Amino acid sequence: MEQSRSYKIIGIILTVVLSFMTVSNYSGYTNAEKDSELLRADLKTAFSQQQKAYEEVPEMQSVFDEFDEQLENKLVPHTYRQKSLYRLIGCIVALFGIALLRNGKFIGFHLFLGGMLVGIAAAFYTFGFGMMGWLFNVTHILFTAAVATYYYTKRKHLV
Repeated sequence: MEQSRSYKIIGIILTVVLSFMTVSNYSGYTNAEKDSELLRADLKTAFSQQQKAYEEVPEMQSVFDEFDEQLENKLVPHTYRQKSLYRLIGCIVALFGIALLRNGKFIGFHLFLGGMLVGIAAAFYTFGFGMMGWLFNVTHILFTAAVATYYYTKRKHLV
């Protein structure tokens, strides 16, 4: 298969992005105590500012209370480490899939998609389908959908 210049560039960019995701999940796995505390503090700060803006709306107060409860119960080092480990495994599989896609192999599409879905499922499994689960998955879902759509449209060029 003769690859276009843009196909090669996109493949390199995706390799770099997945490499950073892999390193980030490894860091989250090895430094779970510190990372979960920093993330909890950042989220509390961000959501306390939003909570002040919606003080007049009683329905929103129950959402913020539920989020505070999830933050305290689910964002603990053990669950953060567990999520990071599953995502690390998924990112390694997805990285291998992107490497195969760069070489024009269609099996790479399945590996990429499977690896990313493992990471998404891991966060939902670890944090549930509440606000915490969606908070950790929005960017992964959008990234997976965009890359899968791109390579799905290029599938006729893959072996």
